[in-house]
Amino acid sequence: MTELEAVAGVGPAVAKKLRDAFVTTAELLAVQNPIELQAKTKLGEGTALKVIKSARKIVGKFGFRSGLEIEKEMATKPRLKTGIAKMVEAMLGGF
Repeated sequence: MTELEAVAGVGPAVAKKLRDAFVTTAELLAVQNPIELQAKTKLGEGTALKVIKSARKIVGKFGFRSGLEIEKEMATKPRLKTGIAKMVEAMLGGF
């Protein structure tokens, strides 16, 4: 696990706010939603975005991918159909 202080933009004051919100590592910071992080920590919008982006750069070296990146990739993959219309609909187009 990577210490918060290794993240650009995270000094002692920001690290304390993050830890108080149970965000204790760079990995946990990297997966935060910026709006939710602002609400939990009272960080400004710019600071929240900056530290999340910085954490993602650090964690990205270890194969980190955001949910949005995976969603875009999955949208291009073919889907298997069951042949049962209601089941395909329930699975949002197949699996």
